[in-house]
Amino acid sequence: MAVDDNSGPEGAGLTLVGASAAMLVAVTLLGQQDGLTGLTFNGALIGVTLGGGSALHGRPWLLSVVVALSAISAWLSRSLAAAFSRVDLPALNVAFNVLVALWTAVEASWIPPDREPPPAFPANASSVDWGLVATSVLMAPGPVYACSSVSSCCILYVAFLIFSPMLFLVSILGAAVGTLLGVALCPGTDLADLYAGLWGYCPLLTASALGSIFYVFNTQSVVLGLVGAATASLAYGALSRSFQPMGLPVLAWPFVLATWMLVANPKNSLNLTPVPLSELGTPEEVRARALQRRSTLELQAMQTLQPLQAAPRLHTPVPLSRQGVPGVPGVPVSDPIFRH
Repeated sequence: MAVDDNSGPEGAGLTLVGASAAMLVAVTLLGQQDGLTGLTFNGALIGVTLGGGSALHGRPWLLSVVVALSAISAWLSRSLAAAFSRVDLPALNVAFNVLVALWTAVEASWIPPDREPPPAFPANASSVDWGLVATSVLMAPGPVYACSSVSSCCILYVAFLIFSPMLFLVSILGAAVGTLLGVALCPGTDLADLYAGLWGYCPLLTASALGSIFYVFNTQSVVLGLVGAATASLAYGALSRSFQPMGLPVLAWPFVLATWMLVANPKNSLNLTPVPLSELGTPEEVRARALQRRSTLELQAMQTLQPLQAAPRLHTPVPLSRQGVPGVPGVPVSDPIFRH
């Protein structure tokens, strides 16, 4: 967990509280022993989202909200995973999006907003500052981990690189595609959101999921990931304008929608190898397993064909003369028995 001035120890603490609450429910009530990460990361996201900034200042009761929503997220994650598995779709972080959106709507109806404003950027600038645009590509992981400084986001990119160079490549490419598309789509009054990395985090997640997680990493998967990044950027622009009048955050809905749309497409039209949810791992591990499996199948196919090609003929056909069958006097070749 990256901690900077915007998140602070409160955000990190609530992240641990959310993950712990979800894990407790998963183990004690749901009897989940394996795959705990899939049930607990939604709780961690709830904690870091609701605990950002000075969320607990004057509102200590928010801790109970984080615990309750994180506990519910474990049950909801398992239910959604079972439901979406029937149509071969990943549940992603839908539980986090649903619960935080519901809580935000309830909170906005009876609690005046007192969150700290985002970092100061020239929001009313009429021209694009390309230096800040380049910086916003680096800021793309920030909204995911509640980081608002370039240094913290660079640390996250370094972590991506150490964990998986393939994941790092598609993530930074996705962030760049989403940010550049945001330059063309967002008006000058919304440049502050662009510079804060808000147009890049959903494209980053989408490109990572499609380019290196749910498909075996290759050129086609990277292209699909970049298409998904552009789709997520378009979805962010549309949803931000739709949700803003209602006071609702966009969260990661663009990532969910874009990933679903492209994962659900037929796979046989492209050179894509889907990765079963039970076999997810680092892109390098998944690619190595896929190449090894392919080599094994090719070797088995060659071993199956070699005996057929090397098998001797059971008998050698004897040429027939026009007068009759050799060795059988009086039987002409025109006999119906020898006609084919």
